[in-house]
Order: sequence, then C-alpha cells, then structure tokens
Amino acid sequence: AQERPSCEVHATDASDGALRMARRNAARAGVTIRSYETDLTSDLGTLEGSIEVLVSNPPYVKSGDIPKLASEVRDWDPHAALDGGPDGLDFYRRIFTEATPLLAYGANVVLEVGDGQAQEVLKLGRRAGFEPLGARPDLAGTLRAVLLCWGGPG
Repeated sequence: AQERPSCEVHATDASDGALRMARRNAARAGVTIRSYETDLTSDLGTLEGSIEVLVSNPPYVKSGDIPKLASEVRDWDPHAALDGGPDGLDFYRRIFTEATPLLAYGANVVLEVGDGQAQEVLKLGRRAGFEPLGARPDLAGTLRAVLLCWGGPG
C-alpha cells in the first residue's frame, strides 16, 4: 500500500486479531487497507475478476512436523497459522481452486512456501491453469516465494 498508493489493498485472515493488527500497522504507515475476516475467499464475491496481484503466506508446515518446530514458533504462532495439512500443501490447493474467480486475467500470484515446497507448488499451480514464473530465495538462499500468472481456465 505504501509503494503503490493508487492500488486498492484487500487483506483477508481467519483471525480477527490478525486483522486488527494489520489495520493498526496500516494506520501507522498512513495507508488504507480493506480487511475481511474470512476463511480464504468466502464472502468476497464483490471482488470477482478484479484482483490483479494476490500475495499469500498460507499455512505450509506439514501437520506431523509442527511438534518439531522451534519452540518460539510452535508455542507462539497459532496452530491454524502453521498447519498446512499432511503434506503441507492443503492451502495452496485451496488457493488455486477458490481464488481463481477473484483474479483478473493476467493476475500475478506470489506465494510464500516452506523449505522444499517451491517446485511442487509450481506444479500444482500449472495443473490448475496458472503459468509458473519461477521461485525466489529468501535472504538465506532458501527458495521462499513462488510466482505464477493467472491466464484463466484452460
């Protein structure tokens, strides 16, 4: 919102507390966001076909790996913010299915991924009709974000 003041920014989260924090941060930064307490895309029909850039940091930890996480993550972050299902990819599947009605043709999609998930998430996106654009590393050199483009259903 700060870098692109002419853009409309919509934020979603299932947690009202997370959205309150996002609104406070936006106010401190002097920007406006529209926030929605929702499970992914429920009740966002008014945005159909209008989202040009979708950015998400979904839960991506394998359910069985949560007990192995560092205590500052495992004991601090809400379980729902971590648990990506048995293979850690449940929310990517949902995004590729449920978000497509909201996306404008040619929309860019940027998704944070867990260690070793980049290629599988790109494959899931391709199967769902997205054009994979690649993956980018974080500062430690780990592939942490995947980029895709929505071209509409096959």
